[in-house]
Amino acid sequence: MGLFGKGGEETSKQSGTTIVAEGTRFFGELTLDGTLHIDGTIEGTIECHGDVSVGRTGYFEGTLKANRLMVSGHVQGRVECESLEIVSTGRVYGEIASERFVIEPGGQFIGESLTRDKQAVAALSYKQQGDEAGSVDADRDEAATGSGPSLVSSDDGTAHAKARNG
Repeated sequence: MGLFGKGGEETSKQSGTTIVAEGTRFFGELTLDGTLHIDGTIEGTIECHGDVSVGRTGYFEGTLKANRLMVSGHVQGRVECESLEIVSTGRVYGEIASERFVIEPGGQFIGESLTRDKQAVAALSYKQQGDEAGSVDADRDEAATGSGPSLVSSDDGTAHAKARNG
């Protein structure tokens, strides 16, 4: 089945897997319905209604929104997903908002982790707007109540995170 019918009309509506191969570099905005596997480099914005996997040689920097994210390579930036898994070779640096967050022994996360609920997503959006005064006041209030950021590490001591539960 071809992608285009008569007159350039699209005939295939199936969502498949998009692969960014090792050695490929992509800069910009990527929106897709299917799954995405990254073995190359992407810098920019990804909005994926399916799952994203970053292979051992994969590198992503920017803002990523997906259903599920599995990281074997390197991710840096802002991530929003239902489920995030960092395997033993994976490295994630930045800010994440996720309902489910797993770090295998050897995997690394350095950054801020927010629970993914309406309040936390609103806080993430608020923070992205650059209101430093509001962020500092919120951190001060959380420190006073004892509900603020805390340091988290995996069993082997390689994963560190400030965790804030909304």
